[in-house]
Amino acid sequence: MKAAVSERQEWVDTARGIGIILVVYAHALRGQVVSGAFDPAWHADTQDAVIYAFHMPLFFFLAGLFAQHSIRKPTHDFLREKAVTIVYPYFLWSIVSVSLAMLAAGAVNNAVSNNAILNLWAEPVFQYWFLYALFICHLITLVTRADWRITAVLCGVSALGLVPPSFGMGWLAMNYYVYFGLGILFAPYLLSVRVSNSAAMLVAVASILIFAASFVVTFPLPYRALVVGRAVLGVSATLSIAMLCAPWSRWLTVLGTASMAIYVLHTIFSAGVRIGLAAVGFTDDLIILVLGTLIGILMPFAIWMAAREYRLLSVLGLGAQPRCRQDISA
Repeated sequence: MKAAVSERQEWVDTARGIGIILVVYAHALRGQVVSGAFDPAWHADTQDAVIYAFHMPLFFFLAGLFAQHSIRKPTHDFLREKAVTIVYPYFLWSIVSVSLAMLAAGAVNNAVSNNAILNLWAEPVFQYWFLYALFICHLITLVTRADWRITAVLCGVSALGLVPPSFGMGWLAMNYYVYFGLGILFAPYLLSVRVSNSAAMLVAVASILIFAASFVVTFPLPYRALVVGRAVLGVSATLSIAMLCAPWSRWLTVLGTASMAIYVLHTIFSAGVRIGLAAVGFTDDLIILVLGTLIGILMPFAIWMAAREYRLLSVLGLGAQPRCRQDISA
């Protein structure tokens, strides 16, 4: 039997693996900067700007690739699936994180209000905004049935920033819908055609060069156009690199399959490392950052592996249970 991971396009999980490493590193970096414990010589502001320019658009794009497949299911099955894989993890891990932040009040960088848990239905906390916005994107897809014409129009509305901030989370979701929608539009090509190594290399090099130039050259573009352009370039580069790396980077692919668990859990562990080391007077910026990143990846991954073994992934809100072991070990 052909491995399930091959059917899903191995490079997709490789791209998720690259993306989740960037997410954990960026949050660990911000944690140190906000706490005032980071040497300016490491140019944290530049690192932050580069990573945040595209790492979350990447995850919206990857989710959009499989949106058409999702809506082929009956509506009740679609909603039940999204409730289990997005809504439930959102509330579960938001509540856990808020509770831990309250218990560690004074040690954490981001204080939470006493009403944070009651307001989760409208105001996401920490990194869980992504799950909230992603669910809205999926609901839009359900309503539009992923019609390419409507999707293209909505991508334009999103890219131009035409939805006002007064729409709250709808505004935030539409800010990112352009990437989700592009995933829908490009899915028929990317998931059915094998991109040659030479083409992937060309796209990667060109995207990286233009992306880097956008930070050092003044382009006469509106701010929103620059934001979207950088994100698209960063996503293109990451996808191309993932296609080139997928055949020999199994560890990235495996991390990608566990990306949901790492995403919802990583700040608990990386913040714990920073707080714990600070409590004993350890102040080496680089070591704290490296340890925060590694533990922020490895501990959630270990929990994911255990939950997967005992078929508890869905119960713990850590992603869908693989249908077979080949999903991660092929």
